[in-house]
Amino acid sequence: MAESEVSAAVPRNGKISEEGLLLDHLRRIERSRSGCCAVHFHLSNLQASYRKSNFVRIAARVFDNLINSNDVTLYVLSNSDMALICRNVRVEDIDTAVFKLRSLFAEDPLISDEYGETEDRFASWYDLAESTDYASFEEAVLDLEASIQQRRGPKAVNRANLAPLSSTALIQIERRLRSLRLGEFIRHQPAVDVRPGAGRQIMFFEHYVSMADLARKIAPDVDLFSNPWLFHFITDFLDRRVLAVVGRMNFDKLDDPLSLNLHIGTILSPEFQLFIDQIKPHGEKLIIEVQMIDVIADMGAYDYARKWLADQGCRLLIDGLSPLTLQFFDPGIIEPDFIKISWSADLIRDVDMAQMDELRDIVGYLGADKIVLARVEAEEAVKWGLELGIHRFQGYFVDKLVDAMAAKGLI
Repeated sequence: MAESEVSAAVPRNGKISEEGLLLDHLRRIERSRSGCCAVHFHLSNLQASYRKSNFVRIAARVFDNLINSNDVTLYVLSNSDMALICRNVRVEDIDTAVFKLRSLFAEDPLISDEYGETEDRFASWYDLAESTDYASFEEAVLDLEASIQQRRGPKAVNRANLAPLSSTALIQIERRLRSLRLGEFIRHQPAVDVRPGAGRQIMFFEHYVSMADLARKIAPDVDLFSNPWLFHFITDFLDRRVLAVVGRMNFDKLDDPLSLNLHIGTILSPEFQLFIDQIKPHGEKLIIEVQMIDVIADMGAYDYARKWLADQGCRLLIDGLSPLTLQFFDPGIIEPDFIKISWSADLIRDVDMAQMDELRDIVGYLGADKIVLARVEAEEAVKWGLELGIHRFQGYFVDKLVDAMAAKGLI
């Protein structure tokens, strides 16, 4: 058993930090390091939205089984990083938990951009029995502890991510956003309901802003996606602009439901209430998508928004999940109408038969009618979903893809 099941799960009394506790642990095992290893997870390099405290706490639960069955201690550090210290634990068992953690953050560029790279930017492994690895890990923890001491000094505003941007550039971006003809950048992506032998039906069309095209227009020399603060500002601003554009549509003539992916803050805003007033009594034609990380950031606001949307006749979809996330998080407890999980060939290749059986059971438990498999651009994804019992799919050309598969007798 572990020395402590999850060191960060219980509030610490006194002023000792998690980094200090981790250093103490290292010092205690220094003379008896045989069979010991450490894994440092660089969650601090994730986008800011993934570093919310509630989300990090959920991420820590990934290691529950590993901790309860082995001599393993987990430390959640002050910068949102995590560190495991393990003694006499099979690497395969650690890898299983690490794989689940990666799946939870699969949408973040730190994870999604690293496939094919030789260097692991998300997790650093140390064989503590080796003196060089022990010294390297100890140095890394000492650096983290030193950074805490510095932060306890005069408070400084951290704007490192904004360094490449001048105030003039930011003003220009905002000005361009306000004068933009946003309708030119709004795209429509279908989601279809597929029944083998019965063809397909449109479930909804998601209306979204093409961020890549928008970035080329308003800031061709700036990487908008690498700056979490700027990206959140832009998407929050765009939410309200999209509402204005969609609110002018004639919902009386709308054949299929449409979906909008919005911040919870936008749903609770006066602009959204005005939008709902504009489209009444057609709330049943509107599906609102919310990112899972937005839900976790403020469960109270989410619950209020969910109930309010239901009162307006709208349906709610939770986005931002991966297939393997469902193995350790039950989205049913937050009571959405639908959940969307993202297909990824790289992740799915590592799913064994036992995990497939578990996913099939989860789909049955949640209800196949509630699940949409997104990012479906290939026959492989449709076949994989159907094998699990999923029959709702979304992708750029998923309607044409499904029609072609039906014509070939594949579904």
